[in-house]
Amino acid sequence: TDSSTAVPMMSDASGKASGGGNGTGAGSIPPVRVVVAVSEGLVQLKLVDEAGGIRRSSLANVWSYRALDSKWWKPQDGLSLPLVRLYCKYLGGAIALVPMEGFGTDCYVAFNRLPHENCEQILPAPSGVLAGGGDGNI
Repeated sequence: TDSSTAVPMMSDASGKASGGGNGTGAGSIPPVRVVVAVSEGLVQLKLVDEAGGIRRSSLANVWSYRALDSKWWKPQDGLSLPLVRLYCKYLGGAIALVPMEGFGTDCYVAFNRLPHENCEQILPAPSGVLAGGGDGNI
């Protein structure tokens, strides 16, 4: 699937929020849970963090590239959510956030699953050509 780019970006955003002291745990970093569901034509992901949620007044800003101009944005925050949304739309998918202010945020992502015939087939190496370090181990 094409989730190999979106999942690390979403996990990064959740991890930064959880590690940023916004969590509900006393002195500990709350976990970020990932649930993956795969069907014949769809891959769905759910990321759940307990980082304190997103204020309703700030929810519109999480999708904005203009966040770079805001006072609360720091360079280490990145642009994870706007880029994940762009990536999802490009691939015919969708992303949704469900924040619970004071607790955490659930993030849902869905991608269309590519049929096997659309995937690139990697050909085996020709005989006599070694892959790896040249010791015959691949």
